[in-house]
Amino acid sequence: RNAFRQRARFEAFERQARSAGFDEVLERNWAPDLELEMHTHPLDVQAVVVQGEMWLSCEGSTRHLRADDSDAQEAL
Repeated sequence: RNAFRQRARFEAFERQARSAGFDEVLERNWAPDLELEMHTHPLDVQAVVVQGEMWLSCEGSTRHLRADDSDAQEAL
């Protein structure tokens, strides 16, 4: 049941992203406590958390994102 809800969230996000002009929609599954190196994206990015939680740091501020939260960043 929970897996079905998570899949439905991602599919709704994918439809919205494609209708907004994004030509690629990726699903990322990260291990607990994973820390990514600081990085940039050469393109606009939209994200939605469908399971668990994460902390996202950008331009000096950190946000705590949980399931159903989303974020958008312009290309740097």
